[in-house]
Amino acid sequence: MNAEGIKPLSYHLRKTFTVADASTISNLEFETVADDGIVVYLNGVEVLRSNMGTEKIAYNSYATTAPSTGTAQANPVKVTVPGWAVQDGKNTVSVEVHSNYRNTPNSSFDLKLKANLGEQPDPPVTPPETEPAMAIEAGETWKYRFLGSAPADNWVAVDADDTEWSQGKAPLGWGSSTIQTELSAAGTKPLTSYYRKSFTVKDPAAVQEMRITTRADDGIAVYVNGVEVARKNLPTSALTYRTYATAAPRTGTAQNAPVEVTIPASALQSGTNVVAAEVHSNWSATPDSSFELEAELISGKEAQNMMKMGLEKQGLLGQ
Repeated sequence: MNAEGIKPLSYHLRKTFTVADASTISNLEFETVADDGIVVYLNGVEVLRSNMGTEKIAYNSYATTAPSTGTAQANPVKVTVPGWAVQDGKNTVSVEVHSNYRNTPNSSFDLKLKANLGEQPDPPVTPPETEPAMAIEAGETWKYRFLGSAPADNWVAVDADDTEWSQGKAPLGWGSSTIQTELSAAGTKPLTSYYRKSFTVKDPAAVQEMRITTRADDGIAVYVNGVEVARKNLPTSALTYRTYATAAPRTGTAQNAPVEVTIPASALQSGTNVVAAEVHSNWSATPDSSFELEAELISGKEAQNMMKMGLEKQGLLGQ
């Protein structure tokens, strides 16, 4: 695998397989390598983790150790998963492999999956869900406003009129090679940029929570359906388009310190929902600024927790 410049810290893989009759499967045996760190998911539920610590994993998370490829291959990582974790029809194994440092000389991936037939153990009360739905993925198109004036008072509302706003793919901003949509202005750049993105929830009752991941570059406030849910590097007072951020992290620093917030399903509504955000600079001549946001709808949390508890008892999580 090649990449321009420095190789990314992680790469992600997916493989689907078909099961004709899931009820005949007693368990599944996974065998893979941790070179350097690895996390494996089956149908959206984490089933194996090695050399990755216990915290939430991001694309820029470092592996906790740096084994050589030979050492990793000589010490395969194995886990047995109960048969109820698969379903009739299509199933998906998802994997993320992380390096311990950016200029690591080697990295490798391989995985074997064996299904054993027999009596299937009873599933938990809540069956495992399919992969979590991404309400908003990285790199999506956002409506944005980058003018030296205030937006409409109701700009965070679901029914706010954003037809005159510009649009572009995230990340949006300036001063970084990762920017997909360059924000420009005649003369001095405005202190604040504003963003809106709609998404659909068919059945809020099927959602337990929504997890938002973004960055504060320099300061950010996030709203869901008109209600503020996150604020970082901004004063606690009312915000205006002239409000300065309280810190001035560079884009790289902001990316490595993501802003994460989990909101209950009660904040969502059936049909159209809107995430809005405002990004403030610490000074008008800041050399870089960026905005990116992901939102994930989480369901079946009890099933995930029950599986993780079983794997923790086997010592297979948090290695």
